[in-house]
Amino acid sequence: MTNEEQRKKKSVEKFEELCKWSKNSGFDLKSYSQTHNESTSVSPKIDLLLFLIVTLVSFYCRLWRLSEPSEVIFDEVHFGKFTNWYLKGEYFFDIHPPLAKLILAMVARACSFDPTFGFDSISAEYPSNINYTCLRMAPSIVSSLIAPVLYLTIREIGCSVYGAALAALMIAFENSLIVESRMIVTDAFLIFFLSLTVLFLIKSTKYKPFTTRWYLFTAVSSAGLACSISVKLTALGVGAALAIFQILIVLSSSSRNATQSSFIDLIKHYAIKASIVIGTTVAIFLACYYFHFELLPYHGTGDVFMSHQFRLSLSDKDNAPRQSQIGVQTFWEKFFHLNQVMHNSNMAINTTHPYSSKWYQWPLFMGTAVNYWDKWVSIDGDNLRKRIYCMGNPITWWLVALGIFLIAISLFLFAVSIVFSRMRNVNLHEIIILKNNNNNIRKKENEKRKLIKKTFISYTRFNYFIDHIDNYLEIIVFLFFGYILSLIPFVLITRVTWLYHYLPSLLFGILSFSFIYDLLLKIFIKKKYFKLIITMIIISLITFGWYFFRPLTYGLPLSNENFQKRMWLENWRPNK
Repeated sequence: MTNEEQRKKKSVEKFEELCKWSKNSGFDLKSYSQTHNESTSVSPKIDLLLFLIVTLVSFYCRLWRLSEPSEVIFDEVHFGKFTNWYLKGEYFFDIHPPLAKLILAMVARACSFDPTFGFDSISAEYPSNINYTCLRMAPSIVSSLIAPVLYLTIREIGCSVYGAALAALMIAFENSLIVESRMIVTDAFLIFFLSLTVLFLIKSTKYKPFTTRWYLFTAVSSAGLACSISVKLTALGVGAALAIFQILIVLSSSSRNATQSSFIDLIKHYAIKASIVIGTTVAIFLACYYFHFELLPYHGTGDVFMSHQFRLSLSDKDNAPRQSQIGVQTFWEKFFHLNQVMHNSNMAINTTHPYSSKWYQWPLFMGTAVNYWDKWVSIDGDNLRKRIYCMGNPITWWLVALGIFLIAISLFLFAVSIVFSRMRNVNLHEIIILKNNNNNIRKKENEKRKLIKKTFISYTRFNYFIDHIDNYLEIIVFLFFGYILSLIPFVLITRVTWLYHYLPSLLFGILSFSFIYDLLLKIFIKKKYFKLIITMIIISLITFGWYFFRPLTYGLPLSNENFQKRMWLENWRPNK
């Protein structure tokens, strides 16, 4: 029996027991649940239509006016140069693993990108013969796919289309991710690979071990994690969250399978799964460095960071490759040496910046917005300023903070319910007995009866809530720790950090909020149109947040007065 089947069986047993208890209270829990199921179930056509809508919205937000500005924006200075050096084969140095840069180089080669443009400075004008839009297209398209992936993820967890559409549109209308997706930079690749990791990790738990789909989804999830780490090592925090998830699966599954043989089978199952995850991650990570070295055989700007022995493995571009004086340097020597230099260089960064912010400022969006590009323009005689700011949609960020808080409270209540489960059951039966003993009391005590009934209904709903937390415990803990552990690297390091470093945590936060929101709808809102109205109100607020800050996302002209109106918090301004 798979974990999903065990979870469903356990859920049915608890639900039937709870329904028997609630029957004596006048609160028909079974009818209540059936009403909810009818209100949240939709036809496959509606599901597909919503999926297509959020996908189109996501593509529109990222591809609109992609060629503007026709100037170098922020870190395009660096990643444009990296792309050129790949095309020229000239060795360079960067503090992050090479996968995303390799993807950009592959796209540049496919588009016949001209590497003669130097990306010398921010705001440098792109010549007409430089197809910079082609390079911007790569992260934009990848980022556009994140919204439909999140839609599928929330549906895969078992939530309604309300939660799925909400999660997809929160990420689609996220201004900071849109900005990062419209430049020749790499964060969009990181968030996309992380979203694939979560989706296929959840899918893998729904199939019996060693079946074709089990292998397929485990491999794809592992590949997503490997690609994430191969973009930025900070994704290792998600790997730790994944390990916690697997441990919880083992413990919960073993508790539902009392026999020793089933426990041994579970250990075998997850040992094999761990081998797949680790093996896939190591293979992809090493492959990225292999192609990195293969594409950079010549001396370049990165030479000064490397050892004398490393430099001997490089060749002069205008001459035939020369033989190393110490013999052909093996891949492993280059791999370990480069990663050591990357780590040391990363830790040695001690510069400050007026647009930097700290990790503890991000959850409540108290960090400084990052000015990526600005330019004065004259329109109808008015001097206006175009700016591109990396700043989040505040509605989304604050909802995510609320969602993480509610998830933490839910886990706390679940822990308390486990500790006091016996007391809970005794109190429940006492309430039922008290209710039955008061069936024949006089009318003057009606208020007392109503209070008893109200107490029992609240109690039943609490149990209903706790049982749902129990049924999805592993997933909830994974999302919660995915959020926390994505922040941990920026807690530990002392180097300068920026608002966009919060994006991996924001991804898990959006999934967490959407899940807990859907669960609260399930418990407290019965009418379908109420669910729709509440969801549409939240989506409208998120859409307003995107639209209001849209000029700073796409570099549209603004007067100073209108710019100041968008600086809601003093913390958003640079620390000058």
